[in-house]
Amino acid sequence: MRLLFMLLIILSLIPSINAQIPEPRDPAECPDFDIPDQDTQCEREQRESSKEIKFVNAYFGSVENNIDKVEVAPNDGITNLVVVLANNGHFELVGFRGWLTLPNGLEAVDGSNRAFDTYDLNIQSGDLIYLEFPVKVKNAKIGWYNAPLYVEYFRVRDQGIHFRDMDIQFRLTGKSIIDAYASEPRLSIGNNQVEVNILNKGSAMISAATANLESNTLAIKDGKTLPLGTIEPNQIVKINPSIYVNPNLANSIQTLKIDIEYYDSYGEKKSKELSIEFMVEGSTNNIDLGIDSNKSIIQVLKDEELLIKIKNDGYEEARNVEVLISNPTTQGVKPELSIIGDGYFLIDSIKPDEEKEITLRLFATESASGDVFELPINISYIDANGGKYDINRKISLYAQGTISLRMYDVSISMIGNIPNLSGFLLNEGTDTALFTTVELVDGVGSQYIGDLDPNSPTPFAIPLENREISEAQIRVVYKDDLRNSHEVILASSVNFTPVQQEVREEEENPRVNQTFMYIIAAIGGIAAISIYIIRRRRQEQLEI
Repeated sequence: MRLLFMLLIILSLIPSINAQIPEPRDPAECPDFDIPDQDTQCEREQRESSKEIKFVNAYFGSVENNIDKVEVAPNDGITNLVVVLANNGHFELVGFRGWLTLPNGLEAVDGSNRAFDTYDLNIQSGDLIYLEFPVKVKNAKIGWYNAPLYVEYFRVRDQGIHFRDMDIQFRLTGKSIIDAYASEPRLSIGNNQVEVNILNKGSAMISAATANLESNTLAIKDGKTLPLGTIEPNQIVKINPSIYVNPNLANSIQTLKIDIEYYDSYGEKKSKELSIEFMVEGSTNNIDLGIDSNKSIIQVLKDEELLIKIKNDGYEEARNVEVLISNPTTQGVKPELSIIGDGYFLIDSIKPDEEKEITLRLFATESASGDVFELPINISYIDANGGKYDINRKISLYAQGTISLRMYDVSISMIGNIPNLSGFLLNEGTDTALFTTVELVDGVGSQYIGDLDPNSPTPFAIPLENREISEAQIRVVYKDDLRNSHEVILASSVNFTPVQQEVREEEENPRVNQTFMYIIAAIGGIAAISIYIIRRRRQEQLEI
């Protein structure tokens, strides 16, 4: 037993061949050997001092263009994982190197689980450090990952190597792949209600998407910009543009261009150009009824009126026209968008090139905010020969939440000896007001306050040039969920106490009081002397 104990002591004194010494140390301060699997006091102090390196961000992309981050999906192969660090200490650093241990599903280009990179520039205090690790994405799952990072570096005008190990977080976002196709790739002469399918074939969702339609030959009758909202992976969003085809285009192939604008997984704005080809057939019907509406966006929690126009672009009168508009399909669930009334309309007739209007009342619940709905429209009519026909049309509507801003508790406060107009903004709507900025209408002060969530009071403070105001007007600029800009002017009385004037009066009052006391003392002295003289004269007269 004693022999075994001595053997263990001897082995503990032999330095490990593979051990990494983070920094040369003073023999008088630190031991010249390492205890396996145990940090010495010097190592613990070294790790504590090396907390000057802070983790900032990690993303797939490149160091040259860190704004344009790249979406990466499983089995995408070799890509770059950028790790952003910061020099949070007080020293200039050089010789920066990093080793990143990769989680399952990712590996370095050499097949190991450890990637390596260096940063060769001098790093001033406060500078960012970019390490670019080439990695191979294999069968990793979409989501967040933690990965151990070990870094070594030197301080300028200092001896010894410094190091730190930390955990960094990054996300395998998946990749959004957008495509479009028509349910029926054929068009007829006149009006056509086209059903276009926007498909996300990728593994990452897109948000706040819009479709911009364009064609050099086809006439797009309703809005050329249609909202799509959020499209999840493998989800299809349908749009129903109304397209008019000139008779001269019969028996030809025509192209509809679609530009999809959206925000990807990193919140970066992207665009995708697509095109759909249609075969235009010759006209065989003398009645051609098309529909159009005066709006494609409605507000939630509001009784909306939708004006629908039905036009006969054919060559024959349509008689006894019946229009039936149904609620969007909800599969047994209470509809978020519902029609007020029965949705039935009767029109006596629509002559060639004539247009008739009907008014539909709608109501969208708060939960409908951000969704796109399709209203099915069935139109039946009778031609001149008594034949009855049925056609189906659709109208796409985007339900948008409300933003209603109110300002209250407005006063003047001193911040760093600078007068500020301060108060609170309250969003009494249902949607968040994005990228909000407040500024004085009659002044130069402004403040960016970010997003205003519903029912969440948000304070503001705007520097003032003149604090003596009794009423304030501020301009609030924000964006809605479709990134459309809005501006509203809010006015309020200001709670103001002239503190500076009171202080000035208090400074002046002591002088007045002091002068007044001197006058009273002088009058009292004169009166005392007069009384003394009068009494003395009376006494002299009595003695005589």
